[in-house]
Amino acid sequence: MRRMPSPVKRQPAQHECPVPSPHAVIKNGISGVSPIVSSLVESSAGDMSLNAPGLRASEISIRSDIAELIGQLRELLGAQLVAYLGSVTETRAVRQWADGTRKPPAEAIRRLRLAYQVAGLLTDRDQPRVAQAWLQGMNPQLEDTAPARLIRDGNPDEVGPRVPAAARAFAAAG
Repeated sequence: MRRMPSPVKRQPAQHECPVPSPHAVIKNGISGVSPIVSSLVESSAGDMSLNAPGLRASEISIRSDIAELIGQLRELLGAQLVAYLGSVTETRAVRQWADGTRKPPAEAIRRLRLAYQVAGLLTDRDQPRVAQAWLQGMNPQLEDTAPARLIRDGNPDEVGPRVPAAARAFAAAG
């Protein structure tokens, strides 16, 4: 009887970097990541985010304390873009909002929650830099207007549905 050779285990090339699956990240834990970001990672492994892109980010934007949400938004998009979305000229205001030492106006809170929904939806599938570029770039689905500009300057009742719809279309195509 002839013996079959044992399979040779392929060693990754030096330039390859093994990327763990979301399930492995959840099983082994997430270190150094905030609870909101880790919950987004965890939701990418669950059924909810697979059936409705952005659902988890929407839930977080509604349930989270505004200071915590702004901190996470700043982590995803950077302080300058968050300041723009919140209609302030200095990133110091964003830091104070995130620290809880200053509260943003009600209209800014509404716009920042919408921005988080969009950023969370986009970062479910891409890196934060893609979400940053998408928010700042001209968008053909939004009459060639940057989504960040619509969020900041547009009527929230009108842009509230349009910007997330454009983000979902982008994420689906990606």
